[in-house]
Parts: sequence; structure tokens; C-alpha cells
Amino acid sequence: MRSSNTTTVAALTEVKQSPLKKIVVFLLLLVLAAVAGLVLLQCCFDLQKDSFGREIGVVLLQVIAVGVIGSIFSLVLTQYTASQASLQAERQRYHEQLQLELERARNEQLRAEQEERVRMEKQRDAERVVIRNKNELKKDIIRRISHIYNETKGARRMLRAKALSTAYNDKNVVNANLYIKPYAQYMEVINDLQLELEGIREEINSNKAHVSYYANDENIQACMKEMEHYLGEVISEYETSRLKFNDKAYAPYMDFDKLKDLLSSARQGSQTAFRTRFINNYKSVISDMLDDLVSPAENGVK
Repeated sequence: MRSSNTTTVAALTEVKQSPLKKIVVFLLLLVLAAVAGLVLLQCCFDLQKDSFGREIGVVLLQVIAVGVIGSIFSLVLTQYTASQASLQAERQRYHEQLQLELERARNEQLRAEQEERVRMEKQRDAERVVIRNKNELKKDIIRRISHIYNETKGARRMLRAKALSTAYNDKNVVNANLYIKPYAQYMEVINDLQLELEGIREEINSNKAHVSYYANDENIQACMKEMEHYLGEVISEYETSRLKFNDKAYAPYMDFDKLKDLLSSARQGSQTAFRTRFINNYKSVISDMLDDLVSPAENGVK
């Protein structure tokens, strides 16, 4: 495009200059003819004042003057025309260059905008993956803690049903005996649950990535620790109770304070340690963890 425009400008310049060249050539030929006429006049005619030859000489001198002046003017005009053509060509080149620069800038801007859109979309995808992974991790921990809670309550029910010599009732167990075999069986279950709860708590506490997932991490840690310690105290009583059992493998139920608390009624409002230290803390942990489950939209990711 640029080459075509430059060629066009050069052709126009050449067309404009052609008549001027012809005029200059004509004037130079006219001057040469006038000079030749003067030489011939000098040789052949009398140039005295008021003579015919002198009159012709004056005319020829005027022709020479006009030719010289015209030639000079034509040359100046030719130079001016050439400079204007050159200036026009320069302006044309500048305009074309400016258009190219503007087009290049627009393309660069479009490419940058496209790259930014792609980058933002990749970032949103990555954030969605992070949120999904966080939620899956939280859900997994919630499931595991809920499993520990439900299994503990299940072991509690089986202890009530199988480990006592009488059907369980808070008011009729004063004279009940505790059988060692079912007691040991379900204490092993509770021991495994206590170790599992300890492992979850240590997993959350040792992994900094976990900590950042929970807005109320301090409360979650404190509640889980209290749940774990409660089960640990029940197990500690079991570990030191062997000497309480007689040869018939039973012992007075009232001698087991931690077990009595575990099996006692834990309805809403109860002040047993099982209610205040285990059940209530479990509900607080689950509530805090569920509050931390977020969707991408809630986290500003569309």
C-alpha cells in the first residue's frame, strides 16, 4: 500500500514537471537563437543609433533577458514543485506509518485484553477447585467427627443394655453390678474412637492449610480437645479398674464415676460431663464447620 501511494505521488510529480521542462528547454533555445541573432547582426548590420540593426539588437536582447528570467523562474518553480511533491510524499508516509502504529496498538490492546480474560478465567477455575477441595476436606472431617459421636452414643447404649446386672434407669442402678466382659468390649470401642478423635485434632492442628479453612478455628480446636479429654478420662478409669472386679468378673457399678457419668441421662439441660463436655462441644464443632462450607458464588467466584 505504501509503495503504491509513493509511486502514485512520483508519477503525479513527473506529470507536473514535464510542461515546466518543456518551457525551460524552449526558453533556452530561444536565448540561444537570440544570441546567435546578435552575433549575426553584429557581423552583417550597422548598429548605429536609430538604425534598423540596432532596433533588432535591442529586441534580441529583450528576448535573451526574458528567456533567462523565464528559465530561472521555471527552474525555481520546478524546484518548488519537486519540494512540495516530496513534502506530500513524506506526509503520506507519515500518515501511513501512523495508521500502522494505531493498528498495531489496537491489536496489542485486543491481545492483552484476551490474555487477561483467559488469565482471569483460569484464576476463577483454580479458585473454584480450591473451594471445592476445601469443602470436600471439611465435609470429610465433619463425617469423621459425626461418626465418632454416633459410635460413642452407640457404645453407650450397648453398655447400658449389656454391661449392667439390671435394666438401666438412673434411679435403679444403685445396687447394680458391672460385668467386666461387655465393659471391656465397649471400652475398647471408645478407646479407638478417642484415638481417632485425637488424630483428627492433631491433623487439623499440625496442618496450617487446615487452620486457614476455619473462621472459628480456636473454638473448634478447644471443643474437640475437650471431647477427646472426656473420652480419655473414661478410658483411664477403665485402665485402672481391673482390681475392682471379683472372681466372678463383676464389680459394683457405683464404684465407676466416669462410667456413671457416661451412662447417665444426657437430655437437654443435663449437667452431666457427657452432656456439657462431649455432646455440647460436638454440636459447637459441627455448627462452626458447617458455617465454613461456602459456594464459589459466596466466595466471590462466579
